[in-house]
Amino acid sequence: IMEGVLTQDRQPEDYLGDAIGSVVVTQELIDTKLRPAQAALNEIDPNYDMTYESAVVVGFGDALPGVFGSADLIGRMGDTAIVLDWKFGDGVDVAVEENPQAMFYAAAAMRTPKVKWAFDGVKHIDCVIVQPTAVKPVKWWRTTPDRIRAFERELFAAVREAQGPEPRFATGDHCRWCAAKPVCPLLTGAVERAVKANLKNVDVERLAQMLEQAPLIEDYLASVRALALLMLEEGERVPGFKLVQKRATRQWVNPTEAK
Repeated sequence: IMEGVLTQDRQPEDYLGDAIGSVVVTQELIDTKLRPAQAALNEIDPNYDMTYESAVVVGFGDALPGVFGSADLIGRMGDTAIVLDWKFGDGVDVAVEENPQAMFYAAAAMRTPKVKWAFDGVKHIDCVIVQPTAVKPVKWWRTTPDRIRAFERELFAAVREAQGPEPRFATGDHCRWCAAKPVCPLLTGAVERAVKANLKNVDVERLAQMLEQAPLIEDYLASVRALALLMLEEGERVPGFKLVQKRATRQWVNPTEAK
């Protein structure tokens, strides 16, 4: 949708009711994500000075065959190249400083003929993440071509090692996004070892006692939550908690007739 807005002079409302993949475009999505993204772009480029390409595939050519990505927006304003990434998901507040994905796009774009012009002779490269549902919707990190080239050298070394006969495995926060989790030898091995070690040390008598107490504990927690909710509804302060609107969902028997 943002590509259509940027390259075809369309508006988010033009997509209302359309099914894009498994997502149906609702007014709620337009109001909470697409319109704020438009506003963010106006904040980034208030005078419409930026020249850009939208939704462009960037890669490393023969230097790293098969390694590529799709950059949401590559642009230029004066002596500054812009690498912008839309983040429309919920639940993860993405940091922009030293963001590997943004640096990957920048490094690849510098080698991609279609958008290489955006980096020719620039002094700065601005990595921008627009995340409408985050506390700070527009996050900006300014770096230099030299920093991106240094990242590229690190990337090349990592890819060569990963494709080599003895790649290193490392677990971390990145594992949540990895499609290879079920077959990762490091992850599955760690789980198996931990389960076997822990099972041998379980006090089964104590476990049985805890299970007997579980309903009482669950009732207690439900009462605590109900009390906190009542206090917040009456305007009392509960440190670290606040009331938020429930997410509204609308469904129509006949979407065409409803529209």
